Amino acid sequence: MAQPTDDEVAGSAPTLGAETLVISLWQVDDPSTAALMHGYYLHLLSGPEPTRGRAEALRQAALDLKTRQPHPYYWGAFIALGDARPLRGIALRAATP
Repeated sequence: MAQPTDDEVAGSAPTLGAETLVISLWQVDDPSTAALMHGYYLHLLSGPEPTRGRAEALRQAALDLKTRQPHPYYWGAFIALGDARPLRGIALRAATP
């Protein structure tokens, strides 16, 4: 079975219910990806009613990671495709054990 192309994956996102995809343009090591995604969701969900858009949250997470990993290999691979608006009706909740 053939792997789907990037265009096929991005094109199927709305059909699958995804408003936005965060994808990497090249392979990045796991610790950097985890740090960027952690920062992305913190920025995306910050505040009682998130006001930061999805692309802006990704940009801020990349800038945060850039302070620790200055080479673009670690933070420059990621882009947001789709709806750039802030999330609505979702607030960051404290994790409960």
